[in-house]
Amino acid sequence: MLPNHLIVACRSGEHSHSKRSFCFASVIIFALVFWLAPIRLCCFQSFVACGAVMAQVSPHQYSSAVIEAPAEGVFELVKAMNFKWLHTVSKVEKDSSSDTINICYSDNTIQKIRQLGYSALDMSVTWEVIESEPAAPTFSAVHTIQCHRITTSSQCFLSWTTDFSSDCTVAVVEDAKWKKTDAFQQLQDFLGGRPGKRTGGSGGEPPAKSAKA
Repeated sequence: MLPNHLIVACRSGEHSHSKRSFCFASVIIFALVFWLAPIRLCCFQSFVACGAVMAQVSPHQYSSAVIEAPAEGVFELVKAMNFKWLHTVSKVEKDSSSDTINICYSDNTIQKIRQLGYSALDMSVTWEVIESEPAAPTFSAVHTIQCHRITTSSQCFLSWTTDFSSDCTVAVVEDAKWKKTDAFQQLQDFLGGRPGKRTGGSGGEPPAKSAKA
């Protein structure tokens, strides 16, 4: 509703033409403000919601470690994709007909992965998790492990990146960090590392099972 002083001013015949113009303009402005308020509120809410989406965690997770072994030796283990260096993996079966690998974990989790990339030159291997039982918390996960020579020593700089689908959460990323940290330690121990010594790196998740996380 319009304010009383506007109604009175508009009905009065004693004001000048300029006053009538001012009155008409005031009425229009008030009507616009009144009717556009819900629209402004809706736009503001949409902006806030958009900002919340933009603030979601990045689906890209990166971890690394220095392994006390030559890069070539580390890559020999990694490229086979049998994950025998992980004590959390109980069985691995390769299905040549579907070009996939079935991985059974000690906690009875079963996952099927597919190799997407391989480079002997870059000493890298990439795979994705295509099935998981029980179901993984994200729709998809693509992993890449790459070995780098440390030229001043006989060590290997190992990087492990994971790209999750957009439904990734902070909990999934954090779980991936500590699982990768544990996987790095298992790799070091398999290669003859010193028990109980962490090899550095920012985080966790076993090779295929990581897609669960």
